[in-house]
Amino acid sequence: MPTPATSVLIALSFTVGLCPHGAHAQDLSPGDLLKKVAGTYREALSFKIVAEKTVELATVGENNVGGTQVHSNFHQSDNIQVTLMASSSSKAKLLLKQEKKEIVVVSDSKVVWTLFPVQQAYTVVAAQNASARNPSGGKETSGVDLLQDYQSLLASRFQNISAYESMAKLEHSERLRVGADKKECYVLMIQTPQGSHELWIDKVQFIIWKSVDTSPTPSEGISFQTTVTVTTKEITLNSALEESTFVFTPPDRAKRVDSLKLPGKNPF
Repeated sequence: MPTPATSVLIALSFTVGLCPHGAHAQDLSPGDLLKKVAGTYREALSFKIVAEKTVELATVGENNVGGTQVHSNFHQSDNIQVTLMASSSSKAKLLLKQEKKEIVVVSDSKVVWTLFPVQQAYTVVAAQNASARNPSGGKETSGVDLLQDYQSLLASRFQNISAYESMAKLEHSERLRVGADKKECYVLMIQTPQGSHELWIDKVQFIIWKSVDTSPTPSEGISFQTTVTVTTKEITLNSALEESTFVFTPPDRAKRVDSLKLPGKNPF
């Protein structure tokens, strides 16, 4: 489903929607499910989400080269550990970790701090600023952009998900392991021109425990296909977040710089 950038500075609202204990899959249409999910993510005042994001890039299909059918088997996968906390006071904190790379982004609603611990450097920008381009023409790493992107990926895109009722199909029910627990979920597929989107929806709380978003694949020839899987390990809605969560204190040796870059392509 399309996920337009939603400013992290807009008050976030999510709540836990409860399903009647007697409800079963056959009692709920795809439209009913999507309305309940949208309500859950619209009405709360704060949240904490811990998840793993897996990005898989692969070539799919086959092509004719010199009269020979050539199949591609390229595959690349990146795993990113994500923790996102936000409150209705427009404050947020994002932690990203991939192997030895780590990013910390903190917003107190007025200022956004972005820290790369491995470089012992951090930036400070006004929260309302869009990402800028440095004098060399390269796009600098923006904490504002990261907060927007992950707030959309993990939460805000589900606020208006009921708009996709006509494209949704209830596939089956499934028990999904979350830590030491197993969650009873509806598995819903939404097919749009932009790709397929599979969701594991909690039968009681109507939160999303897992999502798999796959880009469309052309009918012939070899092309790249991207699959983004988000597996939620922990989600707490309407939790009391300490104000200290949104206070940034730079490490002793960290220096303030004008911009930050990751070597090579930014994996986040």
